[in-house]
Amino acid sequence: MGKGRGKFDLSGYDGEPTRSLSDNLSALLKQFPLSPSGYFGVKGASNPVRRIRSANPEQTAYHFFKLIANGAGEKRDIPTGIVVTLKDGTRITYRVTSSSDGSPAVDIKILVPVGIIKHKQKIHFEKEL
Repeated sequence: MGKGRGKFDLSGYDGEPTRSLSDNLSALLKQFPLSPSGYFGVKGASNPVRRIRSANPEQTAYHFFKLIANGAGEKRDIPTGIVVTLKDGTRITYRVTSSSDGSPAVDIKILVPVGIIKHKQKIHFEKEL
């Protein structure tokens, strides 16, 4: 899937952020709906981890990340992935492998409330059973 960490293209996030979380929600929610309590995915075995299952967890996690992080500016590489910041201060961490179970993961930390979305989420992407 291009250059960057592993097989993922994580380029294109240098410079000033141009979009906020609310700008990206429409496209994100069409493919990844929220629960009535404001979380993505379903409750995992440990709180506050959420789970999204798919045939290809790596591809699904990366797609989720690209939708939610669209227009992010500042980026910081971490050993397992990347952290980006949106215009409203929302920080999104994409990890190719999580330290807990090895699955791909996206962490969200929202500074400016947006609707019912919970301000802090850890989402792991798992293989469909």
